Amino acid sequence: MTTVRVLRSVTSNFLGTFTSRYSEHNGYWFFGFLNPNLVVDIDLLAQRAVASSPTDELREHARDRFLEQLKKSRLPRESLRSAALTISFSSPERAQLVCGSARLGRDATFTVIVRATSNRVFQASRSLFVAPHDPAAESRSARAAAPGSPELT
Repeated sequence: MTTVRVLRSVTSNFLGTFTSRYSEHNGYWFFGFLNPNLVVDIDLLAQRAVASSPTDELREHARDRFLEQLKKSRLPRESLRSAALTISFSSPERAQLVCGSARLGRDATFTVIVRATSNRVFQASRSLFVAPHDPAAESRSARAAAPGSPELT
């Protein structure tokens, strides 16, 4: 039986993992690549697809991280009716210190809603400041420059 405690754990751990600095595209934090004027909806239980853009890559990364949390919780995928993530940005822009320099950006809200086959529902949200991607102001992850990484092969 799916419990609220397990759903809370899965959604909270998913948001923590997904919004971490390890969510990256070519060594840069994924979320700076998103268009802040659009809402991104992701079906976390959808089948894998070929990623042809940073947003597609983000969708696949979100699905992978969510399924990873399901596996860790020992919650079978079949016990969920649906799982969805919505990423939206606030308006207007505001300035915030990022790595020692003031950057303009917006608050991004990440909301995940999970519905079990038992109709139990759990929703969790997290908000983070996101500045648009700017390689001149950002440091690239050392993981992206590691031998064997897609950028170097």
